[in-house]
Amino acid sequence: MNITNLGEVDDSTKAIIKEMETVQKEFSDKYEQGKKLLGFSCGLEELDAHIDGLRPGHVWVIGAWTSTGKTQFALNIVHSVLEQGVATSIISLEMSRVDTVARLIGIRNNISSMAVLKGKNDKDVQERISEGKAFLLQSPLEVHTTFFELDKIKMLIRRDVYTKKVKFVVLDYVQNIISKKGQREYEIMTAAATELQALAREATGMGEGVLAD
Repeated sequence: MNITNLGEVDDSTKAIIKEMETVQKEFSDKYEQGKKLLGFSCGLEELDAHIDGLRPGHVWVIGAWTSTGKTQFALNIVHSVLEQGVATSIISLEMSRVDTVARLIGIRNNISSMAVLKGKNDKDVQERISEGKAFLLQSPLEVHTTFFELDKIKMLIRRDVYTKKVKFVVLDYVQNIISKKGQREYEIMTAAATELQALAREATGMGEGVLAD
């Protein structure tokens, strides 16, 4: 057996404690700045209290029945993260990118995405739509709707993380990932969750977190 293929990763307790002390220092610096979370706030105080914000190297999966609001919930989190100036990437396997942006504008200004898409509204609604567009134009947001295979999705995330400095990725939704022939839904979900977790850890140095539903 060739053990040299295992690479040069230091898994000793000494190395792990040093890594933990780095996290402690990071939190200490944030606390001095008035921040109380290790990660970015998701916009929901109760959830932040449980996960300590959206942290690098982590994957969070939103699970619920079909048509119960998983996408809307995820996009509300995206809006909150964008308000903090965090570079974000949405990979939508369900909606078009125009629909995705329309829903974000609707979330920001409490109007329906259909009102946003139709465009013809009274002056007040039109002004709110314009404000939403202006907000997104200056936000560090990428929206992708092209790739459905897991390997290509992972390549896309790597590209965004390393070239666009993306810190937060949303994948909507996992069940629509194109799988190998014969794979069942449970197998697709398991493979996707495992590989996305490995990717998030790989990109931890770049500060990436992944939200999937």
